[in-house]
Amino acid sequence: MSLTKKISSSQENDKKFKDILLKVTPKKKDFHTMSGNAPFSKVEYELLVPNKLTNQGLSSLVGTAFDYLARFKIGQFIGEPGVTEDLVAYEAIPKLNSVLNVEIDEKPVREWKEKIDSFLQDKSASITSIYTEAVRLARLEHVFRAPIKKEYIQVDDLLYGTPPQDTIQELDGLMSLFEQRFLIPEIITPESEVIFNPHFGAASFLVEGADADIYIDGTLYDFKTTKKEGYARKDVLELVGYYFLNEFAIRTMSDENGFPYKDMDIKRVSLYKARFGEVEYFDVGEKLSTEEKENTIQELAKYFQPYEKNLHFNVMADTNAVKKRLKEMRESQRV
Repeated sequence: MSLTKKISSSQENDKKFKDILLKVTPKKKDFHTMSGNAPFSKVEYELLVPNKLTNQGLSSLVGTAFDYLARFKIGQFIGEPGVTEDLVAYEAIPKLNSVLNVEIDEKPVREWKEKIDSFLQDKSASITSIYTEAVRLARLEHVFRAPIKKEYIQVDDLLYGTPPQDTIQELDGLMSLFEQRFLIPEIITPESEVIFNPHFGAASFLVEGADADIYIDGTLYDFKTTKKEGYARKDVLELVGYYFLNEFAIRTMSDENGFPYKDMDIKRVSLYKARFGEVEYFDVGEKLSTEEKENTIQELAKYFQPYEKNLHFNVMADTNAVKKRLKEMRESQRV
């Protein structure tokens, strides 16, 4: 179960997790926008890229493909060629090999990567040149993240299938708006500190998987392609969850404990509404008191105690060092 699934779950123990976060989850009024419009406003937001998909079941695929394209565009913008390394989509190949009991030819995936790498290295290249590759990566990511039945898997379609034209048109509208509204100096510059698809070290294991979209200069962004402009508690809970998982990652981190982690100082969490071109911010540092943060960390440390067994999935890690730090967090005196 990932952080996203944990927040969406109706299981009693997962509700306890959500209840802890709800105490510090910001309300609609706590956000502000880059545009100056009232956050989540039905009146002031304009739907600039309406969902015109013939098959609405493809909406999730479009959302995942957009996530990839947005990251690749940012990688091109800042000159970061490594953005194609360790993509979640790649993990689908060994899963498929296991489920289908075959050895899938990885040549097509390598060719996708080579084409995207060429795009990243050429600042004049248009993002339109890799729409098909992004959709194929999105398909593979969905295979990896969801339960699959081998009778429903068509490998040739996954590796060679051509995306429907309306899917490409959706992505074109979303990316055109992204370049106008997100690739601006107020959000990112070629010198920005950027972490793609950030993970949260040992803390990710405590929720059986957690990865966010992107970190830029102190802000953690989550990209959303929803056609609804309103405040969605699930999305905001997810942002708050990422923030506190990052705090756990920092506090359990050591050079030798074996859990890879890129240290992030998250000052703000943000939603980018891709169909509206709106950026909604919550200033964690300004809005949450030290007492609220420390109390939440202690409550979560107690909640996570039964899940510490998941730390052993990283066989190279020093789980005892992490457990010791978690114990200190549980037993620390509240502010």
